[in-house]
Amino acid sequence: MNARGIRAEVDLEAPASRVWAILMDFDSYKEWNPFMIGVSGGVEKGASVRVTAVTPSGKQFRFEPQIVDVTPGKRFSWREGSSGLFERVVVFEVDSLDVARSRFIHSAEFRGALVPFKSGAIRDLEAGYTTMNEALKARAERQTTPTAA
Repeated sequence: MNARGIRAEVDLEAPASRVWAILMDFDSYKEWNPFMIGVSGGVEKGASVRVTAVTPSGKQFRFEPQIVDVTPGKRFSWREGSSGLFERVVVFEVDSLDVARSRFIHSAEFRGALVPFKSGAIRDLEAGYTTMNEALKARAERQTTPTAA
């Protein structure tokens, strides 16, 4: 089976709890996130989420992944696509570096027969992940108190 992964990470001068709270506040994504401009749904295992994204190249798309894993305060992941053809598992991870600093890791694993034909789209997504990470960094470092989860 064909597979390919991407990963974007950023260190933040903000505590992990603040970064996690921002990530969980889907309603505010439209205010700060240039990549995922609309996200709705809950972050519970098995739940579906509705996402509208715009890549740096300007391509807009909508998808409805299913939450497959949640570790509150630390990580969540979702899966979309059809097994065998093209499937994507995306992981959002927050690591505490110390009391006031954290690292955000945004990664994806693509699997399936169509992966070799999607390399341009995958590169565009990777650029979107980087754009989102930098926007998250800016928002988290600007806030002085954690956002309510």
